[in-house]
Amino acid sequence: MNTTILHSINKFCTALLITVFSCQFSHGSSPNIDANSSKALKNYPPENKKLEIKEKLPASIRPKLKHFKIQLTLDGFIEDTEAIPLSVNSSHWNELKVIQPPVHGKSIVKGEVLMKLDDQKIKRQVELLSYDLSMLDADRNILKVEIELAEKLLPLHLNEIKTDEKYGREDLKRFQTITLPFEKKSVEMNLKRYQDHLLYSQEELNQLKQMYQEDDLTEETEEIILQRAKNDIQYMHFYVESAKKQVEEFNQIRRPRSVETLRGAIEQQNLHFQAQQKTNPAKIKIQRLQLSRLNKEREIIIEKKTNLTNDLKHMIMKSPAKGTLYWGTFVRGKWSGPEPFHNKLQKGGNLKAHEPVLTLCPGKKTRACINIPEKHLTSFEKVKEGRIVFISDPQRKYTAEVSRISTTSDSAGSYTGYLNFSLPHNASQPNAGSSCTFSFTAYEKKNALLLPSNVIFSEDHDSEIQYVFVLTKSGKTIKRIVETGRKTDKVTEITKGISKREKVLKEKPDS
Repeated sequence: MNTTILHSINKFCTALLITVFSCQFSHGSSPNIDANSSKALKNYPPENKKLEIKEKLPASIRPKLKHFKIQLTLDGFIEDTEAIPLSVNSSHWNELKVIQPPVHGKSIVKGEVLMKLDDQKIKRQVELLSYDLSMLDADRNILKVEIELAEKLLPLHLNEIKTDEKYGREDLKRFQTITLPFEKKSVEMNLKRYQDHLLYSQEELNQLKQMYQEDDLTEETEEIILQRAKNDIQYMHFYVESAKKQVEEFNQIRRPRSVETLRGAIEQQNLHFQAQQKTNPAKIKIQRLQLSRLNKEREIIIEKKTNLTNDLKHMIMKSPAKGTLYWGTFVRGKWSGPEPFHNKLQKGGNLKAHEPVLTLCPGKKTRACINIPEKHLTSFEKVKEGRIVFISDPQRKYTAEVSRISTTSDSAGSYTGYLNFSLPHNASQPNAGSSCTFSFTAYEKKNALLLPSNVIFSEDHDSEIQYVFVLTKSGKTIKRIVETGRKTDKVTEITKGISKREKVLKEKPDS
């Protein structure tokens, strides 16, 4: 805006004011200048008595020193610190069929039956193992007696073997030195006897012939006697021939074969004796191994029976304490709900060993488990106490102290804070799994220099560099780098860059 135009406007305004004052005095009343006119007169330079119209300035705001406090509210759940997860702790039996389901929400006393499982099959299995164990014990006892007898008979058998071996050698020697020579002599004597009988018969025949020639015997009688003598000679010839063959057979066949047979029999017997000297102790060793195997099998059967007997006790689940029974489980106070376990815990449902399906909550000691987003972890670590509100009773607030914070994340980007709280005597303990909120002061500063968050801008190339636009006394706009502290959605703490006396533009200038 140039000087000529400003000068014309000043003249017009001066004339207008003079006209107004004249009208007031003509009516006989005192001048009544409104606040805006008064301010205009005050701002009018006294040296030239003219009003000056200033150029319109952009909207601005001054930083304010205030008590700055950031309050955070986090969600969580109530956890029963004495809660007992319940499962069927069967080590070896897997057929876990529900025949009497548990009652959700029931108040339980210690020792009360919570649930029953089908135990008929496991009982039959235990009985079969008992029968197997009895039969195995009988086999073991028999084998023990056999081993004991074999050990006692072993030296006797070995001694008998040595004696038989000795007798075999003696029999062979006796056969070769006595029996065979005697048999040879016997067949030879038999041959000689028949030869002598033949000579005797021949001599008798000759004598008969000579005698019959001199005697007066009839011819018929002579022929009979002579024929008998001739027959005897034929018999003797046959006997002599047979005896010769026996001698020949003895010398060529019977004698060498008898020696060979007896020698082979003795050798075979010696080999058998030698084998028995090795096999008899080995047989006892095998029996001992069999006994060891039976002992091992007995241990296995006893172990199986013991395990199944112990598992049989778990077919009836009893309460370990007094409390309230819940279907499902709790993780850091959050209840799973009964839905995932409905099919398992109903009658006829099948369970898995060591899988928690029930939770018993005594309800005497509770604490709060607060979910801490990772972005608030640093702030929460400095907190000692705050105010807890139970969703079941939102009108009341109670003091809660932070006992500890999980050292590792419990889920992606989330940690857990554990709170202890005490309630008045007339207040009831909140139920396990119920929701709650925890409010605490995350940051507090008494004299914090604050600006609205929307008047602070960041560089496009580096969001860490923040700045504001400062309005100087001369009306100029200056871009200034600032350092910020904690912030909320509405205000931001300024730690460096401007003072409380300076004005900051509310909006980013066009250029």
